[in-house]
Amino acid sequence: MSSKAFPKFALPGEALDWMRHSEVEGCEPVFKDRSKDGPPSVTLVRKANPLIEVARAWADALRDGPHFYVTASPGSSGATVQFVFRKASVREIKMSATAGLAAVFALRYHKKSELIGHATVDPIAERDWLRKAHGQILKALQKHGAEALTGMGPVFLAFSRESLRLLDRAMGRDVEEAVARVRKDFGFLQDHMTEEDVVKLWREALVVRVHDR
Repeated sequence: MSSKAFPKFALPGEALDWMRHSEVEGCEPVFKDRSKDGPPSVTLVRKANPLIEVARAWADALRDGPHFYVTASPGSSGATVQFVFRKASVREIKMSATAGLAAVFALRYHKKSELIGHATVDPIAERDWLRKAHGQILKALQKHGAEALTGMGPVFLAFSRESLRLLDRAMGRDVEEAVARVRKDFGFLQDHMTEEDVVKLWREALVVRVHDR
């Protein structure tokens, strides 16, 4: 694969070809919770054989902000692209992450052609190609919105939805994560506040939220 190969897409027309090549109709997203080996992840696998992985995404909250990762070669030496989100809005972050997920399927499709296909995969060149593809797809999303990815289909939407939930967790926006944080700190509140104090705090938070809208 040549690192000089530059992807050029005609969206949304090409998106359907990407998904047909990956045969995603026979796939489903599978969630894996955090373990000692890494953060929570979502892998798109074949229903007929879950050991065959098509794509994977995961996210983690690190000191410099939420990190989001995507790969078209789970469990192999293929490239993984990492995105670090610091000061962008939630909308911008999720749009960029979605473009990264779509780029994975663009890579799977174009690896079969002479554009970047070789017997031996060069992970560095593959990562470079993925980043360039991400930039193009992101521009299409910014210009045309969701219409840019028409044809990606319901399986991609399900995979994206679960992947963005991981990103929400990394950004501290996931309900389950928030409840876990509250439970963790609730013992401290019980030692220092009465039930009336807690209810009052809850009501004050609701008032602030209403006025912020």
